[in-house]
Amino acid sequence: MYTIVYILLPTTLNKIIWIKILFKKQGVLNSDSNRLTATSRDLLEVCVETLSIEFETRVYVINTNDERVDDVDVQELTNDEFMFEAEEQGRVYTLDGFTKAFNSEEVNTSTDVIRFIEVPVSH
Repeated sequence: MYTIVYILLPTTLNKIIWIKILFKKQGVLNSDSNRLTATSRDLLEVCVETLSIEFETRVYVINTNDERVDDVDVQELTNDEFMFEAEEQGRVYTLDGFTKAFNSEEVNTSTDVIRFIEVPVSH
């Protein structure tokens, strides 16, 4: 039986360090202190990898006239809630896409609420 511990450490803006520690026996996780009891003799392998994460700015737009948000103060939504609602309304843009939508008057500045949010890009 093995115990594997994964640790993700944020570093600079677009990088994280991923650490994987493999022990040769089952460790015991103490729920009170959140510590794993194992010794260095039990250590089999440590892998450290730096991962780059790319981000891009997306523009999330919510139409406040939509019945889904009739009773909601969209200004008070968390970013996750705001992103979900904009996705449900089909109103998520890249910066270039938003520029085109705005200039072609697809965005109504009287009824639409807009947020610019940095999101990780998956490749």
